[in-house]
Amino acid sequence: MGGQSTRFGRDKASFAVAGRPMALHVAAALSACLETVTLVGECRAHFNTGLPAIPDSMPNAGPLGGIVAALGHARRSWSVIAACDMPLASSAQVASLLHAAAVCEAQAVIPRTPDGRLQPLFAAYHRSARSPLASALAEGRLKLARALDAVRWTELAVTDGTGFTNVNTRADVPLLP
Repeated sequence: MGGQSTRFGRDKASFAVAGRPMALHVAAALSACLETVTLVGECRAHFNTGLPAIPDSMPNAGPLGGIVAALGHARRSWSVIAACDMPLASSAQVASLLHAAAVCEAQAVIPRTPDGRLQPLFAAYHRSARSPLASALAEGRLKLARALDAVRWTELAVTDGTGFTNVNTRADVPLLP
């Protein structure tokens, strides 16, 4: 579901973009390729999606707490973890991650967009990554970039970064196509 949305000024997951909550844009991209889509984090009562939801593994632990929680509930070997604030996400992104995951020996597949940025909040994680990420969380390594040092990951170069556009502030919303 996301963090505390402090820069945005309100809950981002339920904020409507093109008439639909941001989180549901992301869920639609995921559900086109996955059997189950589960929301992770504080699921506010006013935002009823009809999707299953689980709490973060540790309150206020940021994205890492959500990833650890998701992997702890995973029914499959690989999970696609996606932030709720990427309303331009596509099923093609999800399919690309799943394909890369199926043929790699890493514990995570992290996209790198053409601007050079890693996208660990729209990535595939093997359930074997849960234990080392949980250890990093327990050690206080809350920054995802630092926690990723605990797992074997591979980079997935992407040629179009549009779907990875995230909304951090309200000023970002008018910039969406």
